[in-house]
Amino acid sequence: MEAESLHDTLREVRDKLDQNHAVRLHRAISWLRCAERYCDADEDIALIAAWIAFNACYAIDDQHVSHDARTDFNEFTRKLCEADAENRIGNLLWLKYSQFVRLLIDNQFVFAPFWSSVRTGDSDWEQKFQKNRQRALHALASNEISILLSIILDRLYVLRNQLLHGGATYQSYLNRDQVRDGKNLLLELLPVVIELMMKHKEIDWGNIHYPVIED
Repeated sequence: MEAESLHDTLREVRDKLDQNHAVRLHRAISWLRCAERYCDADEDIALIAAWIAFNACYAIDDQHVSHDARTDFNEFTRKLCEADAENRIGNLLWLKYSQFVRLLIDNQFVFAPFWSSVRTGDSDWEQKFQKNRQRALHALASNEISILLSIILDRLYVLRNQLLHGGATYQSYLNRDQVRDGKNLLLELLPVVIELMMKHKEIDWGNIHYPVIED
């Protein structure tokens, strides 16, 4: 199990990490462990747990700056990919999940402006979708991993919202392929993310939400 190995590594290096950063990684690993536990038994729960683990990695608490999730993980992916000297993330997306990445890019049902247009009754989403799709395909072809990863995560964020906001039926067959493949991708991506964050403690990963308060 990746989570157990990461947990052991964190215990070895924890004293060398800023407490804020150590807590962030500890929380992420705990939710990764949960996602691994439900990986085969319950794909919906596994995807939700995997996203919470990812959220623990990227979320920033800064009272002086207004943040939204997409802005946070765009900045996060930039830092992450700069730290990824061995291109582990790129190899994962290109070599193992390229088919899923292409399917995700082509799927309007995980494109946020599509649902905005459904509510307003217009078709403004189509031009935005094609522009976003071309940007993603160009990033895939030119190995611009930070841009590609941001787009992929943006699509998975819509899928995450559908589940967490009650916008999808539990274990529905309608989104089963996206849930299964999204869960699998996150479960392979997260250990790489956590290892990079553990290794590159010199990077400012930001303040965590709800820091540990000692009594």
